Amino acid sequence: MRKIIVWGSIATLAGVPTLSSTRTAVETGRGPVTSATLTPAYCNAAHNVGRLGLAISNDGTIGGQLSVSSATHDCFTGEDLRYGEFPLGSETMYLFAGALWIGAVVGTDTLVSTGADGWSTSGNEFHPDNPPLGNIVYRSTVDPRALEHEGAVSEQDYIAVYRDTCRTCYGVSNDQMDGRPHIPLNLEVKQSSYAWSLPHAEDFVLIDYSIKNIGAEPLNEVYVGVFVDGDVHDNNMNYSGAGDDFSGMWSGSHSTGLEQGCNADVELDVAWIADNDGDLDETSWTPVPHVTGVCMMRWPTVQSEVSFNWFVSNGDASLDFGPMRRAKQRDFGTGGTGTPEGDRNKYYLLSNGDRDYDQVRCATIPIDDSIWLPPPADWAHLWSMGLDTRYVLSVGPLTLEPGQSTPLTFAYVAGENLHTDSNNFNNLPENPDAYLAGLDFSDLATNAVWAGWVYDNPGVDTDSDGYAGDYQMCEDDTVWYHGDGVPDFCATGQPVAPQFWLEPRPRGLWVRWNGFASESEVDWATRQVEFEGYHAYLSTAGAPSDFACLASYDVEDFYRYHWDGALLEWLRSPYRITIDEALCLYASSGCNDAVWHPSDYTRQAPYVMPGHPDSMFYFEPVLANAWRFGLETPFVKRYPEATKPLYARPSDVPQDSADFYLTPDGYFKYYEYEFLIDRLLPEQTYWVTITAFECSSLVPEAIAPETAIAGNAKTATPLAGPCCHGTMGNAGCDNLEKVTLQDLMVLVDHLFISGRPLCCIEEGDMDQSGGGSPVPADITLLDVMILVDYLFITGPDNMTLPECP
Repeated sequence: MRKIIVWGSIATLAGVPTLSSTRTAVETGRGPVTSATLTPAYCNAAHNVGRLGLAISNDGTIGGQLSVSSATHDCFTGEDLRYGEFPLGSETMYLFAGALWIGAVVGTDTLVSTGADGWSTSGNEFHPDNPPLGNIVYRSTVDPRALEHEGAVSEQDYIAVYRDTCRTCYGVSNDQMDGRPHIPLNLEVKQSSYAWSLPHAEDFVLIDYSIKNIGAEPLNEVYVGVFVDGDVHDNNMNYSGAGDDFSGMWSGSHSTGLEQGCNADVELDVAWIADNDGDLDETSWTPVPHVTGVCMMRWPTVQSEVSFNWFVSNGDASLDFGPMRRAKQRDFGTGGTGTPEGDRNKYYLLSNGDRDYDQVRCATIPIDDSIWLPPPADWAHLWSMGLDTRYVLSVGPLTLEPGQSTPLTFAYVAGENLHTDSNNFNNLPENPDAYLAGLDFSDLATNAVWAGWVYDNPGVDTDSDGYAGDYQMCEDDTVWYHGDGVPDFCATGQPVAPQFWLEPRPRGLWVRWNGFASESEVDWATRQVEFEGYHAYLSTAGAPSDFACLASYDVEDFYRYHWDGALLEWLRSPYRITIDEALCLYASSGCNDAVWHPSDYTRQAPYVMPGHPDSMFYFEPVLANAWRFGLETPFVKRYPEATKPLYARPSDVPQDSADFYLTPDGYFKYYEYEFLIDRLLPEQTYWVTITAFECSSLVPEAIAPETAIAGNAKTATPLAGPCCHGTMGNAGCDNLEKVTLQDLMVLVDHLFISGRPLCCIEEGDMDQSGGGSPVPADITLLDVMILVDYLFITGPDNMTLPECP
């Protein structure tokens, strides 16, 4: 049986340097682990932030097993690679390897360059440069403070560049049909792969290519394809479980729920590969009921033709088979129709325009079929029941002039529970329709839709041309289900910055902001408001690294963990839960329970639902849960009694309700906040900004994304001189310098009601407990009592207020 020879330790190959699997002192961050003598800079890295573990390489291969290095460890971390594991940590494999194939006509010659051909140790015709130019670049959105954050697209980006121009690199050999040496197409490929941890994006990896003609001749009739060899099995079986796989193309409309009672049909084509029965009845090995596949997101031209060809490679020509149309039949010259040896046969497979029938239909193709050549009758039942199957999904044609580039983007997608019935396999080989009807492609299709939405966000006008994609109306709401055709590579919406104002005060700055946009923006992906809180920053220089966070507010919400009795471990639910949701779900007295609180239930003392002893939960706060205004946070609401508006925008508020809902300058009162930054140097210019942030990652070390800090900053200079003039007590800071009932109300409000900051702390420190430089903690009930005594008991005629310090 033709099967790729696994090279084992590359150190056994004469003249080929080794990859170090040990982290070096240089790798203090996320730098690749390489040997000083390594040439070229081969690297296998793991996408492992989601549920799909996928190895990626910088030589035109994915899955790791066909890469030139054959490394078994991540070149960045030194950890064991997961080549195509799903779900991550399950030890069940759904991908042996894949490779990029590109073919073209150059003059009168037909050429193909491959990352690997899949059935021998040759065909590795793409190679990176020497270190450091050839090193894979790692980027991540997880930590905005890290160097790898700049330019990051996902929580785990790997950027690689490689070419097909090396004629002496390992894996480059003579054409197996023509006997001539490898003739490069002179291609440079920039490969960018992206992965996320979010629930809607954790089951796929997006892989984006930019393919450039760096030669002097035009490349005509160019076709680009992805070769995939699945080998679905329990990892503990080694590869003895690789010989019972199926492949096919799932095509159709997938109805995806957008909102409750609102669906949209999305057209899909997904080339897939899976175990023939999922090993559901297996007792010695772990079942493999799931499925993975390739879904094209972007192809070179609108007119591109998509081809799907599956085949079984075997050293015995009678078992070497792939479907072939009568109108396009070709003699591969190998005795079979399954292994496209040589450039000309590979080009045929890339460019034939065929969409092969699903493999399970092999035994039902009649001998007189008008479209397909019939499979050899002696073996058709074997192919229809699963063998060591591979496929190529390709698009084209196009022309690449010298210096010209073309894009290609696909998603490698996983789907759960394709197999649900162990008896379904009994329908084969005679009844493929019943067998296919017994397969559940819904999760694969749903994840493919989400891959398309992450690639091109619905409702986002990326190029600002006025078109944001396709939508439908659901109970007067606009719900988008197609993007604008311009890639986004974004798995979540971004926080929206609040509108804020900055005014100087004596030895301080007063900040006011309105958070309506920040707190009401619906994330395109979750279709929920993902707002988490605000930060206030101060700087004396304005440089991005100079800003210090002075104070924060974040909503009261929690991560919820539930006990999984099958796995015997605590699992964190993918979405945050607010205090209101927690009360309504779990509190004994319901939503208004004043006693039950999530923080009372920890891992050591979990909450057990009454009547359901197997349902156990515990809760952890999301960030600091600094939500009580004037207490855990110095921020306060300007209008603490304001009602949350029922209107979509301030302009919708009726005129007779404007005073109730709106500030004098037309903003919703409910979203108005203020913060006094005191004890600043007079006549020193300061930069201040208020940011909004969200929690949009499940990576444990992730830092919440927030709006721009330095770019949104405003400047102001505190006023010179003391804020207190003459006698103390003017807590309202009016220009009359008289102490009235209004000043007493301001002090009471500061201490007992809204926590609103005082405009001048010195004016409120009636007992001068803070000396010449009081702080907010120096304002106490005693100061209120002094003002009460002055105004209503001893009286202004018989009592003198203290002088300003």
